[in-house]
Amino acid sequence: MSPAHDASSTRQRLLEAAAHVFAEHGFAGASIRDICTRAEANVAAVNYHFGGKDDLATAVMQVPLQRLEASIPAFTEPALPLGEALCRMYQGMLAPLRHGSLEAAAMRAMARCMSAPQPAEPRPDDAVIHRHHAALAALVARHLPPEVKPEAISALCGALVGMAMHAVMGHVRGGTLPRMWSGSGDAAVEALAGRLARYGAAIVATEARS
Repeated sequence: MSPAHDASSTRQRLLEAAAHVFAEHGFAGASIRDICTRAEANVAAVNYHFGGKDDLATAVMQVPLQRLEASIPAFTEPALPLGEALCRMYQGMLAPLRHGSLEAAAMRAMARCMSAPQPAEPRPDDAVIHRHHAALAALVARHLPPEVKPEAISALCGALVGMAMHAVMGHVRGGTLPRMWSGSGDAAVEALAGRLARYGAAIVATEARS
């Protein structure tokens, strides 16, 4: 195994271990030693790869947001029909539902840290969320009459995103919210993305007629 490959593997193991430990114990209750034990890594590896516990936690928070941001070009292609564009958006948002995904563990960590945040705890990058919202708003606006006000478009985007977030949080919070999907595996996630896209397209059409 090359040194570069080994370093990449260590960094990934640390990310995955940290996501689980932060989800179980919160940011304040998590220790570098516990994370490294779970990752089968040397304690010094955290500083080497991330610079410390704070930066490691920030990296964990960024995992779901990286997938979210990466999905923006896929669903904003101008020629896409609305239903297909929404389906692509939901495929990106529903990544934490995929079996064994790092995004799922990172979302659990994020939910744990945000449920009772302390001043020193890491926060997700709001800039990514705002870019995703702006991209969705631009998509939706193309399918609405020009007189629809920006605040109405923003509210509509909140409803579209909320469906996916309910599905994700119902999964990562361990059953504290009703599940919106059944089955498992990528096929079930793709089916849910398609269903939410149909719901979303219907919501946009209703707004266009109102």
